[in-house]
Amino acid sequence: MAYPVGKLSFRNAALKTLIEEAKPLRIKSITQKILKKGQVKSTGKTPHNTISAALNRIIKEKNGIYKGIKLSKTKNSFYTATKIK
Repeated sequence: MAYPVGKLSFRNAALKTLIEEAKPLRIKSITQKILKKGQVKSTGKTPHNTISAALNRIIKEKNGIYKGIKLSKTKNSFYTATKIK
């Protein structure tokens, strides 16, 4: 699904970035890529904290599964996402 620039939620933009990159990323890298692409608009000082909270909530409350995507976090704080078939 194509969204207009700046119209994705932080959570959906982070998941989209993880799927597209297809490699483990840390929160700051995810945040930089999202903001550089203009996928979300942020006026806050800590968008990386917003993204971290959203991803950790998926892992904790939904067992890492959200909208057909399996999200996981390694012990050294790398996040990965794969589509569930």
